[in-house]
Amino acid sequence: MNARVAVNVGDPAPDPCIPSLSVYITGPTKLNYGQSGTWYAHPSGGTGSYNYEWFVDYGMGYYYGPQGYQSSFSEYMYTATDYLDLRVDVTSGEQEESDYHFVFCNNCFDGGMLRVFVYPNPSDDLININVEEPETFTDNAISKNKKSDYLSGQSDQAKDEIVYTLYNNLGQAVYMINTEEKTVQINTSGLQEGHYILKIVYKDAVITKQVMIK
Repeated sequence: MNARVAVNVGDPAPDPCIPSLSVYITGPTKLNYGQSGTWYAHPSGGTGSYNYEWFVDYGMGYYYGPQGYQSSFSEYMYTATDYLDLRVDVTSGEQEESDYHFVFCNNCFDGGMLRVFVYPNPSDDLININVEEPETFTDNAISKNKKSDYLSGQSDQAKDEIVYTLYNNLGQAVYMINTEEKTVQINTSGLQEGHYILKIVYKDAVITKQVMIK
């Protein structure tokens, strides 16, 4: 290989003294809604000097990030999509390896939790939202806690009203509507590209969804 490099062909032979890089993630595999978890990357091999990049799939089918650059990463289970899927990319010298870690949500669809469908996602101009309510809407302690956490300033919400709020990545509400309709369409053509959080409040339940506008 080195002889070929001498005539400008190919790559040099790897240093046999540098072992192969590997990495694995440890941390919780289950979290309750609203609970925080911390995960750790454990690399070995390579040069002994490591760089980290953490990515998260919030149930949208793609990884968002990098969101962290340390050997550990913390996040809340604040989505209602059943899971977080973590990925860490570690580089050491010329080598790069990745590991994945799936985290299930214990109670994202527990009892009276709503089911919400958002499409298309990513969105260009319009987002369609469909809310499905279970036949028996359970008024449980979990959903009560969510309501107390998220409903500050919304105590006048009517019993059958649904509050739809879209937040940008700075936490600013860019769209909000109170309605009894379970099917809503949001025009996103005037919004900047990026990631948004859609929060839906109905009775004693709160659901948040990650939305991407492109």
